[in-house]
Amino acid sequence: MRTFKNLLLFTTILLTCHLAKANEKADEKKGDPAINGVVSDAESKKPIQGVTILISGKGHEKKEFTTDASGGFKTNQLVPGEVTIILEKKG
Repeated sequence: MRTFKNLLLFTTILLTCHLAKANEKADEKKGDPAINGVVSDAESKKPIQGVTILISGKGHEKKEFTTDASGGFKTNQLVPGEVTIILEKKG
């Protein structure tokens, strides 16, 4: 259970950094923001395949993505605004 909490904490921090970068890039060039990143284990630093990433927000349609073999994911362009990101992995 502790590993799972560490994984979620690490991933949340990683996604927050990517969101900040996406906002900087959005300010530099016009267009809708996109989110990309890598989900990895907090302790081993190994990428995690098959993590479901749910993105939703007020006025946004829900979008679902899954990490690839290298733990990576990339969203298509999203409507600007505040979103909620949920990461899930069975097991």
